[in-house]
Amino acid sequence: MANPDKILQEMEGILKELISTAEQLKQISTQVVSEEDISPLQISQQELLEKLEEMDQEYQKLTKGAASPAKLKFEEMLNYFEKLNSAFIENIRKSSGLIEFELHQKNNKKSNKK
Repeated sequence: MANPDKILQEMEGILKELISTAEQLKQISTQVVSEEDISPLQISQQELLEKLEEMDQEYQKLTKGAASPAKLKFEEMLNYFEKLNSAFIENIRKSSGLIEFELHQKNNKKSNKK
């Protein structure tokens, strides 16, 4: 039978990788980037999330959802990851809106010249 503490340690390692990836995504999302720039990081992030979810299910079965100080620390780290990811999404939305606005302005200038 697997040890819940060992599983939680592995989950923390994966979460640290997720946080690192999310920090990178957040940073590059403040610049004008192409999908090719962020796609590898997003794929890595998705793979890590899937692995984390599987491990969390196993952990929940073993502990029957009981809280522990280590689990609380893990949840704090998870909240930090979620904030980073939300900031990344917001930055992408803003830059996407800016690009659409710039294209609209450019198209208006072309139609005004005619």
